[in-house]
Amino acid sequence: MRSILLGLVIGGLLLVVMSLGGCLTLPHPENTTVNLTYVPTVGDMPRLLQRGEVDAYFVWHPYDVIEPLTGTGRVAVYSGDFPPAGRWRDHPCCVLVARSEYVQKNPALTESILSVLIRSSEFATAHPGESANTVATWLGGMKGQTFTEPDVYNSEVLAGSDPSMKYSTEPTAQWREGILRFVYAMRGQGTLMGRLRDSQDQNTLAMLLDPAPSMRAHEDLASGGLLQVPDLGGSVRIGYLPTNHHASLFIAVMQGEEVEGAYGSLQPQGDGSLTPKQASLIFGNRSAAEIHLVPARNGKELMDLLANGTLDLALSGTVPVIQAIDQGVPIGILMPVNTEGSGLVVRNDSPAKDWKSLLKWAQERSDAGEDITIAVPGKGTIQDIMIRYAFNISEVSVRPTI
Repeated sequence: MRSILLGLVIGGLLLVVMSLGGCLTLPHPENTTVNLTYVPTVGDMPRLLQRGEVDAYFVWHPYDVIEPLTGTGRVAVYSGDFPPAGRWRDHPCCVLVARSEYVQKNPALTESILSVLIRSSEFATAHPGESANTVATWLGGMKGQTFTEPDVYNSEVLAGSDPSMKYSTEPTAQWREGILRFVYAMRGQGTLMGRLRDSQDQNTLAMLLDPAPSMRAHEDLASGGLLQVPDLGGSVRIGYLPTNHHASLFIAVMQGEEVEGAYGSLQPQGDGSLTPKQASLIFGNRSAAEIHLVPARNGKELMDLLANGTLDLALSGTVPVIQAIDQGVPIGILMPVNTEGSGLVVRNDSPAKDWKSLLKWAQERSDAGEDITIAVPGKGTIQDIMIRYAFNISEVSVRPTI
């Protein structure tokens, strides 16, 4: 009798520990497999889901609201709700990264641009409706590169994004801890084999972060002017992704009059395109620098462009930046851009409504010999790392297919 009671107590304690750790396991997880397919052009994902070529996709906003908007699908799990419970709440998403050499050679210009982007980020938070219109207009000028159907190029798409996503330029202690959590997850998956493979936390953050320019930019905003005035005739090439995560850049270019100040402002140049390729940094009624705006499909492409010197700055997902720095690319994270902001989308007829039901569905499909297939933007993206980490701790096998 004592042995039975002891077994019950131990079993109960194990269940409590698993519950507290947010770990969700299946009765026979060794028999459950999920296929992971990589789709770099994220605008293709809704079409693949509608055709039944994938069972779900995990992607950044606003692509995860296309299916709900058209009535053909829904978000089953947002990134902040991925297991273990609470680990990914307010997790870092996109960051502003720069080539170290460029920042060293152009400190005042870098500081001015950061000041404008910080002010634009604050505007996006304070005026979500107006910001959604601006971003929708910008993305609407990129038809063929973004959404699948033309009728979703509107502010309704942006307004329907995950309310948990926040624009933020403050490198808080919680944000820095979130950066380290991505590093731990990447190490566990064997994707960090260089400088960051065995580094201590303090050294890891020192290699990843270059906070001095953003600290000066925040001081500029607090004092009402630039501490350093940029020389005239400069230039900067800024890369970005077609997502509302990067609203601060789009607002800075298209609504410069709303965010201008003593630190300068941006004005679009060119033929009046909805998606400008060039802008000018205006300082004191003069053009201080030419801004070249370069879109990419995913963070990996942006890192390649930074590595070969095609870009100077970029707004990108955190994970590709970490991997690039691990591989020795001389870049540094200047400041956060946003937190959270991704969702796992399924068709309306899917039984998946949260992570637990997603696991149950995956198990049932594997039992039937039809493993589910989930699309992510690319290998080494935030979505790739997060979903593999989540399935790994849930004891589900992941099989990359492409």
